[in-house]
Amino acid sequence: MKFALNFHQTFKPERTHISSLISFQKLSATKEEISHKYAIPTGKTSGKVEVNLKYAQAASLLTYQRDKGNYNICRSYIGDFLYDNDEYLEDDLSQMLIHYMFCKKNSPLILWSLLFNDFHKSYKSFNRENFQQFVEKRLDSKINLSPLLGTYIGENPLIDIKLLKQDGNNKFTFGKINMINQYVYWFAFFMLDFLTEIDNSRLDFTFSEIQYSGFPEIFGWNSSDMKNLLHLIEKIGVVSLNKQFDNYHIYLNKNPKEILANLIYI
Repeated sequence: MKFALNFHQTFKPERTHISSLISFQKLSATKEEISHKYAIPTGKTSGKVEVNLKYAQAASLLTYQRDKGNYNICRSYIGDFLYDNDEYLEDDLSQMLIHYMFCKKNSPLILWSLLFNDFHKSYKSFNRENFQQFVEKRLDSKINLSPLLGTYIGENPLIDIKLLKQDGNNKFTFGKINMINQYVYWFAFFMLDFLTEIDNSRLDFTFSEIQYSGFPEIFGWNSSDMKNLLHLIEKIGVVSLNKQFDNYHIYLNKNPKEILANLIYI
């Protein structure tokens, strides 16, 4: 599922609203009832209920369906995990997970995925006009970049882990997640989730498939970083590597859901 390109209009994802929407396991309520109970504005010009439901769904924290006037909401297993460990989504690891979900290849957030997946392959820094032209050429549509950039930069960004930095008024630079050994299960979860979305019928992939898939760019990684990651996750038994050739063969020994139990907050 993809969302309309400008579904967000002027509304960026907001931590307080998303954390409220995963504070229950199941709910069936109208937009007005959700707004009243969880203090999320709604109305013709301030409607943040549905937009933040979409952001939370894009982060794989919940699913929802509209049934006439009701929203039927169900928290996901990833939403359960984050809510149990970091209720207000303040930890860097929670934000890294949300960033990954927003930006992966099949994300419903088209702009986020294009910026960190495709555009990042050719640019290390950019201005608004660079990316605007890239997207408008790719999708033949006018876009509003403020919610995307506001996810990472400005007042109370949802994802505040320096993956996008602002240099001056109109210049932006991509950041990088450090390859910290203690995060190895988190990195393994992201990579396996990404690969199973490429093809969930396969258990083996090549290094070049991963290297050019868009996955490394999500975290600002290069080829050396990716080889380091593969060596780290081989040590914990998540993958097996055949390193006879430069283009490693990678065999998956686990699926993403199995790894979730190993994710810990440091």
